[in-house]
Amino acid sequence: MSELFKAIGYGIILFLAMLAVFWIITVGFHITEEVGIYLRYILLMLILWTLSWHFRIYSLREGIEVGFIWLTVYAILDYIIIVQRYKGGDLSFYYEWPLYIWYLIIFLVPLFYPMLKKKREKKL
Repeated sequence: MSELFKAIGYGIILFLAMLAVFWIITVGFHITEEVGIYLRYILLMLILWTLSWHFRIYSLREGIEVGFIWLTVYAILDYIIIVQRYKGGDLSFYYEWPLYIWYLIIFLVPLFYPMLKKKREKKL
C-alpha cells in the first residue's frame, strides 16, 4: 500500500515539475510552441527517467504499474487544473495529438526504464 501512495506522490511531483517547465519555457523564455513542444518532450523524458531511477523500478511489471499510476495521476491533474481552470472546461484540450504523445511518454519511460538500465549495466 505504501508503494501505491509513493507512486501517487511521484505522479504529483511529475505534474508539478512539468507545469513549472511549461511556464518557464512559455512565459519565462517566450519560446514558440513549435520549438517548445519538442523541448518539453525532452525535459519530460529526463524528469521521468530521474523519477524512475529514484523510485527504483526494477522490473517490467513494476514499470507497467508505476507508468499506469503516473499516467492516471497526470491525466486527473490535467483535467482538474488545466482543463477546468485554464481552459474553462473545454474538452477540446484532449483532441490535440501532442497530448497523446505526452501521455504515451509518461507510460512508456517507466516501462522501459528497467530494460534499458539492465542493458547499460551489462555493458559496464
